[in-house]
Amino acid sequence: MNKTNLLSFLFGCVLLVILVGITGGFILAIQEADANVKAGIIGILGVLLTAILTNFFTRRREINARHFSEKREAYGKIINIVFDAMASTKSGKKLPDKALVNKMMEFKKGLMIWGDPEVIESWNKFEMESGEGQSRNDSRIIFVAMEHVLRAIRKDLGHDDRRLKFGDLCRLIIVAEDKEKVFYK
Repeated sequence: MNKTNLLSFLFGCVLLVILVGITGGFILAIQEADANVKAGIIGILGVLLTAILTNFFTRRREINARHFSEKREAYGKIINIVFDAMASTKSGKKLPDKALVNKMMEFKKGLMIWGDPEVIESWNKFEMESGEGQSRNDSRIIFVAMEHVLRAIRKDLGHDDRRLKFGDLCRLIIVAEDKEKVFYK
C-alpha cells in the first residue's frame, strides 16, 4: 500500500468516526427532546429525504432520456447495415467494401460511446461467431448470433420481448423463402 492509499484510508476512517459520532449525538438529542420537537425533526428529515430522492431519480431519468436518442441513432446504424447487406445479397449487387467498413466503424464508435455492456458483449460474440459461420458456410450460426445482438439492443432501448420466440427478430430481416432454409433445417 503506497502513501496516497494509506492517507486516503486513514482519512476515510477518521471521517467515518466523525460521522458516526455526529449521528449518535443527533439520535441522543432527539431522544431527549420534547415529543413536538421529535415530530418536527422527523417531518423535516422525511421532506429532506424525499427531496433528495426525487432529485436523484429525476436527474437519472433526464440523463437516460438524453442518451436514448443517441443510442437509438447508434443502434439504427447496425440495423441499416444488416438490411442493406440482405438487400444486396438478394439483388446480387455487392456492397462496396469501403462503404461497408466505414458504416461498420461508425456503428462501432456509437456502440463504444452509447452501447449497453450486454449489447457490446453480444456484438463481440457476433463478430467471432459470424466468422465461424462463414467458414462453415452455416448461416444459422450467424443468424443466432445476430438474434442475440438484436435482443440486447431492443432490451437496452426498453422493449419487452418476452412474447417473441427466439429467431423472430432475424426472421424480419430475411425474405419468406429463406426463412425455412435458415430456421427450420
